[in-house]
Amino acid sequence: MPLSALLSVLAQPELGADAPSWAPIVFAVGAFVVVVLVLILVRQKLKQYEMRRQDPDHPEDADARDPDQD
Repeated sequence: MPLSALLSVLAQPELGADAPSWAPIVFAVGAFVVVVLVLILVRQKLKQYEMRRQDPDHPEDADARDPDQD
């Protein structure tokens, strides 16, 4: 494709009008929702980890137990 034909295709304003003007707003809102959900899930997991760490009935792994208990 010659350079002049490529420039004429790029200069046509109707090709850039395919995307609606509200599309970036919807994309930004969707990205914000995803970030908020990830933060909520991470916070819940951290709370679960802290509760399990403080609970003496559920040791984190077998190596954390006192060897004198066996």
